[in-house]
Amino acid sequence: MQAERKPNAHTEAGAASPANDGKREQSGIAFPYADLDAAVAVVRDIQQIGGQTCEAEQLAGLWRIAATGGAFRARYAPARTFGLLTVDKGRFTLTQLGMRISDRTQETAARVDAFLHVPLYKAVYEKYRNYQLPGDNALEAEMVRLGVSAKQKGLARQVLSRSARQAGFHWAGEDRLVKPNVAAAAQQTPAETMPHDGADRAPNTDAGPRTGGSGGGGSYHPFIEGLLQTLPEPGTVWAIEGRAAWLMAAAQNFTLIYKGEGRIDIQPMPAPQRADKAAA
Repeated sequence: MQAERKPNAHTEAGAASPANDGKREQSGIAFPYADLDAAVAVVRDIQQIGGQTCEAEQLAGLWRIAATGGAFRARYAPARTFGLLTVDKGRFTLTQLGMRISDRTQETAARVDAFLHVPLYKAVYEKYRNYQLPGDNALEAEMVRLGVSAKQKGLARQVLSRSARQAGFHWAGEDRLVKPNVAAAAQQTPAETMPHDGADRAPNTDAGPRTGGSGGGGSYHPFIEGLLQTLPEPGTVWAIEGRAAWLMAAAQNFTLIYKGEGRIDIQPMPAPQRADKAAA
């Protein structure tokens, strides 16, 4: 698949790698130099200043940097590449996608759309859709073929990986890009909009326990629903490596869904060798 080659807007922000002759080496396909979370932070800063729009000097003032410097352009540029804002004559305006991503009832779906808005990420996703991602070196080589400069390939791959995780594309594992199921999240009613009769209600104990596997009832977050759909049938053999990969995917989804500090490390430990096999 040959992606459309066009100058990377971020080279204007001073983020491109300098070539040997002192000139910046530009990539032929657009991608951000900071991840999706950094882009969303820009959206929230603009909303803090003026809702949907603000002036460059106002945003630079909030960040305590010069509005005419490369550091300022480099900071807001990722949000533009993800399609979250437009810049016109020094005025920053959030796009519809930018407004959606700042709305917690639409954020999950908006993050998916923002990830696929990036030309490089869209091309990589389409290339390896339904397939396992190659190793780091092979993926970087593919990015170069798509238009990323050789000196930027490592950064491009690392930022893609972080952004994919933040957009929910690694819910099935770090070795593939799988679009999350966001339909259920869009249909959920926010807790504060649910009717309340003024009295606390006891939890429903008649519904029985929730079950995983293919019998999910749609009562979980869509990321969790997706994980449950990948569980093998009870009583079947499930290799320790597969269990560890599933748990790591779950831990990554918890980071997206819930708030909290710290990290979870999961390491598979093979079963100890039996004495009779060792003697043989």
